[in-house]
Amino acid sequence: MSKSVVGCVRLAAALSNAFRTRPRATGPVHAAWSIVTLLLFAACAPFGSCGETTGAPSPSVEPTAPASLTFAPSSVDFLDQIRGAGSSGRSVAVQIVNSGTGASAALGSLSVQPAGYVTISKDGCSNQTLAPGATCSVELGYPAANAPVGTFVGTLVVPDDIPPDRESRLSLKGNLEQM
Repeated sequence: MSKSVVGCVRLAAALSNAFRTRPRATGPVHAAWSIVTLLLFAACAPFGSCGETTGAPSPSVEPTAPASLTFAPSSVDFLDQIRGAGSSGRSVAVQIVNSGTGASAALGSLSVQPAGYVTISKDGCSNQTLAPGATCSVELGYPAANAPVGTFVGTLVVPDDIPPDRESRLSLKGNLEQM
């Protein structure tokens, strides 16, 4: 028990004893003062205002935020890639974080829209449940083997159980040129 609550208990007990030991505080008067003592305790205990404090701040309850997914990086630019230059393209690791503090987030199977441009090469996120503050990683590769030449603008789609949309999205872009 904190010292502020102990102080309230002591004050309530002292008042109760004072009225109990007085010769005139008997019967209905004693019962009334006992009720007053209990009401005093009930009123001051939650606030630690009974005269005795610890000097430390009273514990507080942090508000909880519902599940919310964030991405690091917040968007992905694969930059310019050249097909036929001996390069296998560019890979980018993306972390998905449940930045909420109150609920877990259940993820579904990740996908890229439109299909055929970007590969999901390492997927540690599909069908996982992220506790508050937890993270998972996915690695994206561009260009996919048969990606068309030109500019690509797409989205990594993460189905989840978070209302209202029930999915989170990460913007992707890149450009593929022929050598």
